[in-house]
Amino acid sequence: MRSKKKNVMIKRKVRLRKRRKMFFLGTIIFLSCAIIFTTLFYKLYINSKCKNLSYSINYTLTNKSEKKQRLLEVKDVNLVFQDDDSAIVDVSGPGKENPHSNTNVKASFKKTSFGVWKLNKASLISSEN
Repeated sequence: MRSKKKNVMIKRKVRLRKRRKMFFLGTIIFLSCAIIFTTLFYKLYINSKCKNLSYSINYTLTNKSEKKQRLLEVKDVNLVFQDDDSAIVDVSGPGKENPHSNTNVKASFKKTSFGVWKLNKASLISSEN
C-alpha cells in the first residue's frame, strides 16, 4: 500500500516537472519572438522615416554618428549639394558632450536602393566653446 502511494507521488512530481519545463520553454520562446519582432518593427519604422532627407539628417547626427560628431540637437542645416542619390550638408548645433559647445559637422548621405538616406561620411568642421 505504501509503495502504491509513493509511486503515485513520484508520477505526480514527474508530471509537475514536465509542466514547469514546458511553461519555462514556452515563456522563453515567447519572449524571444517578442524581442525579435519589436527590433524588426523598430528598424522598419526608422527606415521608413529616413526616406525623408531632413529626418535622416536629424536622426543620424543626433543618434547614430560617432561621439565627437554627435549633436544634442540640429539647429541649422545648409544643403551644399544634392542629386538623385547623394547629398552633402553642413549641420550645426550644440554638441552631445559636456560642455555643449557649438559644433559644425559636414556630412554626406547616400540613398540606398530602397530610398533610405544613410550616412556615408561625417567630419567635424569645428567645435567652439
